[in-house]
Amino acid sequence: MKIDTIYGENNARVVAHYKLNGVTNYLVIPYEGYGGLNVILEHECSIVDNDAEWFVPTTHGAAEEAFVDIAAFDNDLLISMIEHDSEAMEKFFDRLKERGGFP
Repeated sequence: MKIDTIYGENNARVVAHYKLNGVTNYLVIPYEGYGGLNVILEHECSIVDNDAEWFVPTTHGAAEEAFVDIAAFDNDLLISMIEHDSEAMEKFFDRLKERGGFP
């Protein structure tokens, strides 16, 4: 899944998305080489590729619904990626390589 943001990031890779208080939030890698995840709200972006083949449903705090890329399907890993942990990002990309990369 990819989005374009109002901040100029094109084809930002979505790693997870969840709905909170009726608003969809996207956890994204805004550009290649970025060292973590950013949160982009639904009104700040448009979906340019809605392929969610590798997304699985999960629970996330108070989220009404949540989906995460299976390569990040580990709460500790996802939190570390949000915190811009380089080892977590490396682990995520290693998992992607094992499955053949982003779709």
